[in-house]
Amino acid sequence: GMNCPLGAGAPPPPDDEEDDEEEDPQPSPQPVALVYAPTPQPQEETDDEPQYEAGVFDCDHHGNPVQVLREDDDEPYRVVELDTSSGKYTTLYEMDYLSLDTHVNAVAMHSDGEGGYTALASIGGKVCLFDESGTECLAQALEVTKPNLGAVLGDVFYYAKEPGNGGSRRIYWVEDIVSETPVFHKHDDALFEIPVGLFTKSVLDFVAIDEQTVDWVHDDVEEASYLVGLAQRFEVLIVRLSTDGEPEAYAVLPGVVDWEDDPGDESPFGAAFAYHSPTWNSLETFFASNEGWGIFELHWPLIVPDECWNTGFETDTHEVCASTANLTRWHDSEESSSNDGMNCPLGAGAPPPPDDEEDDEEEDPQPSPQPVALVYAPTPQPQEETDDEPQYEAGVFDCDHHGNPVQVLREDDDEPYRVVELDTSSGKYTTLYEMDYLSLDTHVNAVAMHSDGEGGYTALASIGGKVCLFDESGTECLAQALEVTKPNLGAVLGDVFYYAKEPGNGGSRRIYWVEDIVSETPVFHKHDDALFEIPVGLFTKSVLDFVAIDEQTVDWVHDDVEEASYLVGLAQRFEVLIVRLSTDGEPEAYAVLPGVVDWEDDPGDESPFGAAFAYHSPTWNSLETFFASNEGWGIFELHWPLIVPDECWNTGFETDTHEVCASTANLTRWHDSEESSSNDGMNCPLG
Repeated sequence: GMNCPLGAGAPPPPDDEEDDEEEDPQPSPQPVALVYAPTPQPQEETDDEPQYEAGVFDCDHHGNPVQVLREDDDEPYRVVELDTSSGKYTTLYEMDYLSLDTHVNAVAMHSDGEGGYTALASIGGKVCLFDESGTECLAQALEVTKPNLGAVLGDVFYYAKEPGNGGSRRIYWVEDIVSETPVFHKHDDALFEIPVGLFTKSVLDFVAIDEQTVDWVHDDVEEASYLVGLAQRFEVLIVRLSTDGEPEAYAVLPGVVDWEDDPGDESPFGAAFAYHSPTWNSLETFFASNEGWGIFELHWPLIVPDECWNTGFETDTHEVCASTANLTRWHDSEESSSNDGMNCPLGAGAPPPPDDEEDDEEEDPQPSPQPVALVYAPTPQPQEETDDEPQYEAGVFDCDHHGNPVQVLREDDDEPYRVVELDTSSGKYTTLYEMDYLSLDTHVNAVAMHSDGEGGYTALASIGGKVCLFDESGTECLAQALEVTKPNLGAVLGDVFYYAKEPGNGGSRRIYWVEDIVSETPVFHKHDDALFEIPVGLFTKSVLDFVAIDEQTVDWVHDDVEEASYLVGLAQRFEVLIVRLSTDGEPEAYAVLPGVVDWEDDPGDESPFGAAFAYHSPTWNSLETFFASNEGWGIFELHWPLIVPDECWNTGFETDTHEVCASTANLTRWHDSEESSSNDGMNCPLG
């Protein structure tokens, strides 16, 4: 399988190769920058024809898992994308330029290092980049003609033929795949073989994992890289790479799956997907069943003691590890005879501009939408409506095609608000639609997304001082007004909307919240319901947006409270404001952590951060948070976990006793962004 790494996905069907091997003949593409000299393709080519150069994959619009498949040998291969809401596949294009007897599998994606990804596979037994119109292949043949496992790490392509089935198997690799002098490692270069019998049947796909910043595999080796696949009874095969990129050892960990309907028998997992942040400080890996069991997520870290690693060719001494790996059934998927996948490994986003509100407050008047399921009864909108007009029902946001950061902004007060999406390759914004159905004096901000719990997300904001769901055609609002008319911080957690007006500026500020926003009886908490105030002076100027964080499976904030939820924002000199929520959802305490930013060009002065974005896995076991500067400084990633000792938490209204924490938070400049006067953001949390 392949996928644009910040997404997640599922399965399609493989092609038959040999009777003794259960395989998936589809490519498992992973982004490959096609920068090496094009070589002859499998199709016939004359001397006077220019050789084809494959183009980059459209990760901006196809961040979900992608697979290459065909149902029958008399059909061309198809490149399809998973619709994560339905578990069905949409055909992106057919590879009808290949002859029907050309084998395609071991797909992956290769990155050009500048944000572009190109699909790569074994096509006709050669390493090829490919797109909708043709292939670009290296001349030399691979060590095995029909590999079905494929992954790319840097400029190295790793491949294998169904370990666990058909005798002992080796892992092969090709270095410098995007150069004019690629290095093809031979059968005798392998350092070990994997015998039959250590796991159920076979492994049909793997993904590459890199420990740039996080120790994903707890073993005796720091900052290593790995290949990870899933056998047919949830056993995990993990291959460790040497510092030179050689597959040097492997381990097998029995899998423990959290799935009530587990039939107890076997299924091949022919498609593997890995999503990670640019710095590899968050990671999600998924494996799709060919039998239609679904898509399963592997949870990190893995514990692999030194005695678990096997190497060499005396396979009688190779053993299964006593440690186990944990998996969860994450999503439905279709049954398929052939199933191989790829994805664009990254998928995160950035910033847009805010609008002016009051002279004493530096703010971003755009909504920072987060997925909201518009299932509550529509209430009157800010625009005029007659009694005989049906009230508008806002629709879900198109997360499948717009997984990048989204912002609501306008440059001037005499223009309508625009909903724009960040192009992460250029740092520019593309307008999705204008909110020209609103009067120009209607204020929009505190945007977020609310989930319907079934995969759908709807944009939500403070519009005209009310909680509203909205889309390209209209708004659907609750009747009661918010406690402050022009909030600029907004986040949604479950069915609760949290909002505030620029903490740190204009006097002491409180955090407000509305419960049951998708019911007919929402609960609006008042000014007096707050448990604390945030005074001026604990951080630079103000905080202009926040995101909601939930500790369902991982302790993201190391404090004395387990499985808590938080709101997190960034002040103007990288200080982190973190608000802890009680088990009832009340904002109960807050802390301020000075920020330490890894950025050579730091000017040393201040910038408002008006747009905040949070990407997480369905079970919250991976997390990425980003903050976009209004001054064009860029987009900055906040690294987890945060250490917040008990003495750092402030609460109550005697603000003279409130203090800044001695612990610090670490940030990295991640991406360019545009300068903007108004900057508020939202995103589909699952990418």
